[in-house]
Amino acid sequence: MQAITLGTIITDLTHKDDFTEKINTLSTTRKALKADEVVVWTPRLIGTETTVHGGQLRESDLTLFAQLTIGAPILIGHQKETKPIGRVYDAWVEQKMVYAPFYVPLARSDTQDLIIDINTGIIAEVSASFAFDKPTCSICSQDMRSLQCGHVPFKDNAFFYYETPQKVLEISLVYRGGYPGTGFANLMNDPEWTDKFTALSKGDKTLQKQMIENLMVPGLVSLLNRLVEDRCKNGEYSTMTRIKCITQMASYADMAVSDVEGLLTKEVKICPTLDQLRGFATALSCPATPIIREAMKDGCEYDVKMIQKKDGEIAYRNYM
Repeated sequence: MQAITLGTIITDLTHKDDFTEKINTLSTTRKALKADEVVVWTPRLIGTETTVHGGQLRESDLTLFAQLTIGAPILIGHQKETKPIGRVYDAWVEQKMVYAPFYVPLARSDTQDLIIDINTGIIAEVSASFAFDKPTCSICSQDMRSLQCGHVPFKDNAFFYYETPQKVLEISLVYRGGYPGTGFANLMNDPEWTDKFTALSKGDKTLQKQMIENLMVPGLVSLLNRLVEDRCKNGEYSTMTRIKCITQMASYADMAVSDVEGLLTKEVKICPTLDQLRGFATALSCPATPIIREAMKDGCEYDVKMIQKKDGEIAYRNYM
């Protein structure tokens, strides 16, 4: 499961007549609230355009996304260590755009400042953090993180689909959202984002690398599980069961099958040796470099040096 953050612009103050009924039917509400106890706003959250992360929601997933948004907490600036200030009580799709009204209690000590900030345009945008299954490449339909896909967002008109939205984690009031072309301002016309879109479209290697790194789930366990899934479910060995994949990994790495399974399920915390990592790579028909790199990110230490080949590829070699 992948998680990503993006956003749009907040719209005018508006609500439906039955908003208190919807608020009071939320499973999180412990006290019936009256209309004069809350203030509500309706943000336009997300549509089907490409976000600054290079992803798109399918139009067929907008209704699901709206349903997942109901009940999501409202935060300030994605500060997940702080308590929410409000909550989404309804959501719907209109003209290929998800609307997600939320309420904030008037009794909060900082609500009056919030009302002033939103009404005067100081706060004018929102951003949603949500989890999804995988980024599906628009060109080859592979998982864009996998070794089977070599495409990069914004290069050669490539983007990815947020495949199967699974949960909206929170909605934040932010200084700048990442969904273009809605609300009071058009992000594509904003200098901050125009420069980024232009650089990406021209093949800026640094930004493209950042995009890929943002898509990659860090950690050896996550990478190995993804490679197992690619090999056993999506690749040429699609008939191979997961246990057969793991058995093959164990054989090439000279490890017990139970140890490999424990590593993949995080039940066993070990740093495999370099030979074992290279065995995993052989079993999974992939380069050893990304596997070694993720193990080192996890804190595993190896007596290796990083080299750059003539073609620009990075590799790790043992110190002699």
